[in-house]
Amino acid sequence: MRLAHAVPACFVAVHPVEAGGGERWLMWMLGRSAVGNPLTVQWYAQACSLTAAEAAVLRRLCEGRHPAEIAALHGVAISTVRSQIGAVRAKTGCGSIRALLESLARLPPMDSGLALCRAPATG
Repeated sequence: MRLAHAVPACFVAVHPVEAGGGERWLMWMLGRSAVGNPLTVQWYAQACSLTAAEAAVLRRLCEGRHPAEIAALHGVAISTVRSQIGAVRAKTGCGSIRALLESLARLPPMDSGLALCRAPATG
């Protein structure tokens, strides 16, 4: 199901689940707002030896941004962004932006465990 007024579009899947004791629950699964979370994209960029500028372009592509938009956000010429995209594609072995984003979409999500390891509050 697609939430009609959500910007950007938000997809939701609802699945009935039977719990023990005859209880019934609904499982809500929300679609991703972008391809790859920041930590996954950072890992991928490092694994492929991308420069900081190339990694920044990759993050913007994962957000669904177009090259002209990325150029404006980064304050560079569109030709610079296109060169960086070409370098990313060459280093990752992906023949197109679509193939690049598909390869990132197949990666498992990564989250830092550091957020879970908080020091106890002292009073």
